[in-house]
Amino acid sequence: MARSQKKWILIPTELIGSLPRAAELVEYQRAHKDGVLSTNRLAFLQEKDIRDVLRDLARTGSLQLTDGELTKPSFINYPIYDLAQYNYSFDDKNITTITY
Repeated sequence: MARSQKKWILIPTELIGSLPRAAELVEYQRAHKDGVLSTNRLAFLQEKDIRDVLRDLARTGSLQLTDGELTKPSFINYPIYDLAQYNYSFDDKNITTITY
């Protein structure tokens, strides 16, 4: 009786999207939000982490190098993060008023 062999289908994949942030980067972002860390210093620290991520992805042989969205404020709210500086109100006709 012939042995059956499993034939696997290999599907090449690449990371496209978010990577977990280092605990230090989360703390830097929190310190920036609290006004303790300057925007320039935060950008410098984020760039350092991005260089580390790109280096690590290159070491894996990845063909798609991505920043892993490390500079985004949160995976949940980054699409609306920049809107937080505005106040929104609605009248009885659902017309939006935006104030700065």
